[in-house]
Amino acid sequence: MGNLWEKAKLGRICSKISRGSSVKITGEICKESVVPFVRSHNIGDGIFIYDGLSFIEYSVSERIKSVRLQEGDILINMRLSSSLRFTMVPEDIIGGIVNQHVSVIRVKKHIIDPVFLKYFLMWDKTQNSLISMAMKGSARTTLTKKVIENLEVYIPPMNQQKKIAFILSSLDHKIKLNNEMNEVINEMANTIFQYLFVDFIPFSGDEFRKSELGNIPDGWGIEKMKDIVPVTDGTHESPKKEKTGYKLITSRNIKNNSIEFKNINFISKEDFKRINRRSKVEKFDILITMIGSIGNTLLVQDECIDYAIKNVGLIKTSLNKEMAEFIFMHLSSDRMKNYIKTKIKGNNQKYISLRELRNIPVIIPPDNVIMKFNKLISKLYKKMAQNNFSNSNLINIRNESLPKLVSGKVLKYY
Repeated sequence: MGNLWEKAKLGRICSKISRGSSVKITGEICKESVVPFVRSHNIGDGIFIYDGLSFIEYSVSERIKSVRLQEGDILINMRLSSSLRFTMVPEDIIGGIVNQHVSVIRVKKHIIDPVFLKYFLMWDKTQNSLISMAMKGSARTTLTKKVIENLEVYIPPMNQQKKIAFILSSLDHKIKLNNEMNEVINEMANTIFQYLFVDFIPFSGDEFRKSELGNIPDGWGIEKMKDIVPVTDGTHESPKKEKTGYKLITSRNIKNNSIEFKNINFISKEDFKRINRRSKVEKFDILITMIGSIGNTLLVQDECIDYAIKNVGLIKTSLNKEMAEFIFMHLSSDRMKNYIKTKIKGNNQKYISLRELRNIPVIIPPDNVIMKFNKLISKLYKKMAQNNFSNSNLINIRNESLPKLVSGKVLKYY
């Protein structure tokens, strides 16, 4: 670390460190969507997650003893049962409030740049320090204000803080743009699928017949997934964790047609080979989550696959590539998501069985219809794959650069 870098406890360089209040979310409270109400699941790893964001009426928010969010505020999820996550308050969430599982850090901006601090907090070493302090002599499940205040923070000169923040935020901005482009592409693909295979617009003049998936054009078929492609799942065992090696993917890692590699477990080469004898993942296969968040899907488009799967369904569309994108979109449709919900079992731990995956019904259009669909879709998914590959590289660069930058190990380059 450079000679000009100082250290200070976080509490000394902040004007506020505060947690929110408990609010019972009801339909009546959310009737007028005025004030954003942020909960722990809205805090991503350096990003704000809008899915599941709640709102409360202004009159209700005025009665709640909770900090009003300002520009530059940093949010932390305080539950130690999940990985610690930090993000900045987005512009459209300013003025909102947080619940009791979220802490707000408001810095003295003449001392430390909030964007630099966000990345410092995302550093694994910082997170390990917070967890260690929180767990010391107790079995706490949440961070406390005192623990956050006592965290020791590196403080470079302001010009270096700004440079470090710019480098890391530029990488994240490019990742965000790629994700936004993929969302648009995915929406286009879904619109095409809906047009052809749900609303059947081009076939409206044909005769229709009843099926277990509703009315379909006469001459089309319904087959079980297992009769189209082999269906299996990953290991049900828990291989020994390694510090490095091959990645082990579980349901929690599959979201939005991508894999989140943060907080992933590593396994040995021997375990990787053993799992792959049962469930080797290949390009054009489809993964589907079977436990916890059920029904999330991923169309594998990587050339080199360095991970194995655990408790994840594996649909071997690599053996029938012409059907890969069609089956993936079939599984991603609202119709099939609703169907899968009816097959979920379990009380404490929700799951869907391999038998149910194998028996998922699939609409089978004529070959010429599938060919036309593939021609429309293939370029879209190729672009999505390119964006995902780019993001994978950008994330690796960010993750490798972050600890070096926020610790001062590359100070000489600035």
